[in-house]
Amino acid sequence: MRIKVDMNKCNGCRLCEAVCSTVSNIKEKSGILNPDISAIKINYDKFKRNDTAIVCYQCKKGHCMDICNTYFPEYNRMHVQNAIMLRLLGKE
Repeated sequence: MRIKVDMNKCNGCRLCEAVCSTVSNIKEKSGILNPDISAIKINYDKFKRNDTAIVCYQCKKGHCMDICNTYFPEYNRMHVQNAIMLRLLGKE
């Protein structure tokens, strides 16, 4: 699976990077808060609005989805679209 980030909805908090780095598959670095080893990178430019995301090919448990503060059950911004095996931000 692959995550797709809609940068129009992302607020650039980078919590996904933080949680990804702490549950890293790199055993000697697991548990360390270090966005440099995160598999997801959010490049957020609040002035130019030239935002980009570099995403991973997904661990089994998407911890970044669990921590994303744009998630609300009534407006599910981060979900799995099983038909094409993508994780997306936004309503279907």
